[in-house]
Amino acid sequence: MKHPLILMCLLAGFITGCNAVEAAPQPDAPEEIAFASSNAEVLQAYLDINSRTENIAYKILWANKDSCPQTAPQIGISVHTIMDYPAEMSELASENFGLGSSMQIRHVVPNSPASAAGLRAGDILQAIGPHALISGPSARQFYEGVSVLEMGKGEPVYKIRRADRSSDVTIIPDVLCGYNVELIYADHVNAYTDGEDILLTTELVATTEADISLALIIAHELAHATQGHMFRAPSKALEVEADYLGMRYLINAGYDGEQALAEWVANPFNHKERPELTHPSPKDRIAAMQRAINLSKK
Repeated sequence: MKHPLILMCLLAGFITGCNAVEAAPQPDAPEEIAFASSNAEVLQAYLDINSRTENIAYKILWANKDSCPQTAPQIGISVHTIMDYPAEMSELASENFGLGSSMQIRHVVPNSPASAAGLRAGDILQAIGPHALISGPSARQFYEGVSVLEMGKGEPVYKIRRADRSSDVTIIPDVLCGYNVELIYADHVNAYTDGEDILLTTELVATTEADISLALIIAHELAHATQGHMFRAPSKALEVEADYLGMRYLINAGYDGEQALAEWVANPFNHKERPELTHPSPKDRIAAMQRAINLSKK
């Protein structure tokens, strides 16, 4: 994920709505997210919800790269600086993460190139290739631009500092589907894609207990993105196609399709009657996902 904005949203308490296309198979929605009460708990909740989403998304995006019309190199890290946190949280972020104005690794996706190369959360990024990373308001924009440039060359060299020792690490990126999976703060359950990003509300992630169910939601939205559904008039046929392809994408990533479908069927939210002409019946959606499962067994 590009921007760790969820923490600022949690603390500011504002709610961002979204006019979304029909979302993926979703869990039941409680009235509100039960966010942590203390600042330290908010920080931990922030780390957990982002890291979980990043881990699942990476698997889906890597496994289905051959089905994506756009791809991008990734090494499997997310980063942060003290400027990603509101003023009232800066001291705590500094104490907990040793954060300052330098770019620091916040999370390393398991089994990613960064993980294989030995990068860890807490490592300070000093340079990528010949480009020394900067601090200040433009630090993130500069980092992202340099990352794209150097990863495009194939084997970027990352200069990291751990404790008082600096070292150079060469990493060969993975190729992933070129869609960012982003969190937005909202007190309702939704997921959608605009064709560039796959967007999940914090309520959705926080209330989806099973990783396989969250993976199915991401895979479903990836199907909308790869097929360009957001540029076509919504219809039942498009939703059924996303159910079918989403299940195929899920299975490609190593998840158990039968288990994912069983979780979906057991969720009463997915069986609520809806009057929209573009919303397929639960029976049609189940049939589409089952066809994908059956195909995977041949």
